[in-house]
Amino acid sequence: MALLDKGMKRRDFLKASAAAAAATAAAGLAGCAPSTATDMAETGGSANATTHQVASDAAIIEGRGEWMPIHCHQNCNQMCLNMGYVVDGVVVRQKTDDSHADSFDCPQQRGCLRGRSLRQQVYNADRIKYPMKRKSWQPGGGEAVHGELRGKDEWERISWDEALTYVTDELKRVYAQYGQDAVICNGWRWAPGSAMFPVIGGAVYNTECESFGCWAFQTEALGMYSHGDHPDLMMAPDKYDLPNADTIVLYGCNPAWSQHSSMYWLKNAQKAGVNFVFVGPDYNATAAAMDARWIRVRPGTDTAFLLAVAYEMVRLDEERGDIIDWDFVNERTVGFTPETMPADATTDENFRDYLLGAYDNTPKTPEWATEICGTPVEDITWYAEMAGKNNAVMFLHSYAASRYLGAENLSQAFMTVSALGGHFGKSGHGSAAIYTWDAGDSGYRLIQHVGGDYGYVDNLVGSPAATGPNRNIEGNSWWSSLADGKYLSSSEGPYDLGSSDVVGDPTKLRANTPVYHEAREMPVNPRMLVQTNSNFMQTRGNLATAIKVMRAADTCVSFEIKFSLTAQFADIILPVCTHWEGNDDESWGELSWPSPFGDGNGQKQRKDALL
Repeated sequence: MALLDKGMKRRDFLKASAAAAAATAAAGLAGCAPSTATDMAETGGSANATTHQVASDAAIIEGRGEWMPIHCHQNCNQMCLNMGYVVDGVVVRQKTDDSHADSFDCPQQRGCLRGRSLRQQVYNADRIKYPMKRKSWQPGGGEAVHGELRGKDEWERISWDEALTYVTDELKRVYAQYGQDAVICNGWRWAPGSAMFPVIGGAVYNTECESFGCWAFQTEALGMYSHGDHPDLMMAPDKYDLPNADTIVLYGCNPAWSQHSSMYWLKNAQKAGVNFVFVGPDYNATAAAMDARWIRVRPGTDTAFLLAVAYEMVRLDEERGDIIDWDFVNERTVGFTPETMPADATTDENFRDYLLGAYDNTPKTPEWATEICGTPVEDITWYAEMAGKNNAVMFLHSYAASRYLGAENLSQAFMTVSALGGHFGKSGHGSAAIYTWDAGDSGYRLIQHVGGDYGYVDNLVGSPAATGPNRNIEGNSWWSSLADGKYLSSSEGPYDLGSSDVVGDPTKLRANTPVYHEAREMPVNPRMLVQTNSNFMQTRGNLATAIKVMRAADTCVSFEIKFSLTAQFADIILPVCTHWEGNDDESWGELSWPSPFGDGNGQKQRKDALL
């Protein structure tokens, strides 16, 4: 249910924003303490005294609005309940779940501080409310763009017609003059604004490693079905199974800071007697809250640590047995021993012999690893014993450890340690992400919608007749690759976005699965950069090179909710709605203030204009 009844018009939204800003300002003035003792005496020191009521408080007291659920767009997917008190289409107060008493069987879905600050974000003075153009920029490329002024030029307001004409004309020009390798989608490939490019000619994307690190799309690379668009197996144990573990490993995690509801279920497991282990460079708030044993690993060296753990598991199993679950390894994995190599393998090298140093004369011993990762030898051996098959262990990782150069093999090493102990598919065992809906309070993936269809359908799946494939710059070299005009890639595509027969079939790949091949050098020529509400100048690092790339381009377009660093370096800024301004109920009609590429009809209109 949307906040704004049946499609608020853009002009009405601007009025509502102004009213909310005024109410916020009034709160700041009227909410201060009485200035004199007489004032205090008159109010009786009561928080509900008339002199301390601001306009929004009065609206609630007089019952001029109503409480309704509001969408939280903080991108954590914790399924929390946020409530807003709405008066004339404006949220004047927020609260969270207080509909019932909190209990283990029916816990309150409490929102965090980020979710409870949505009102300040939606009505913030930095909201982009209309299209804007950088004053010195002119279309057509060359000296007219005045790229040297990006980031410091002034802005002028333009109409939607002007803005869309600039964007579509520049896209047509760049495609015609340079081809698809000159169109750069500086956004997640599944986002609505990004999903248009396969329809109109293709683009160069990033594999989203700034968020997922080297876990990005590992399931697809391994030839398995990916649930939705998220990486790795994403199959954390159900929240009610956490107490059945002997040990829960939190690998580089800090849900106490970022995923508050996860802590509810982790603390419940702790009360049941589950032991916790934390792996990371510092002993953070979550580790302290769970009284976790700390395994110290230097940033960016986790692969060396995990290789040594796997080596120790092999050594300990050979010495006394009962460490490696050989039934699981032999029946459910490939490539660990010569006997488990797949029939079509192009090499006879197996992972166990690699650990033992058969190919490089370097056994991956704890003594070898400690020089790299700094983890004490005894901690590596202890971790290997803990990971053995006779212990019920859940390995839950975040993506912090994989956001480093040189972490390309971290995801395989993490899963290998879990697989050696057979920690998949059994109660009290697990190996997956502690993130979004697959976090320590997960369970969403265990439920299918009526009819058996998966609840998530990728935006790219339904895209009609792709005219060009996406290409992917892999790893953390986004800005340097754009600056160099080339990158190494082992995937491209998808070529066929209309293969809807794979949707809902867990035995098949997603319809937008890239084609993987041996890594080769690919060209890129960043003439037009399109940023889709991602602010990657700030999140992808290497800012000096990012500025260089942005200033060298012909055209930079930014879709934004509020003014960001990336928007500051754009030429055209187009405002984007939050979920508060949308109509989730189709019977209410189309969204009145859409992002131009944000919905199916808008995407079709832009495709028609471009083609």
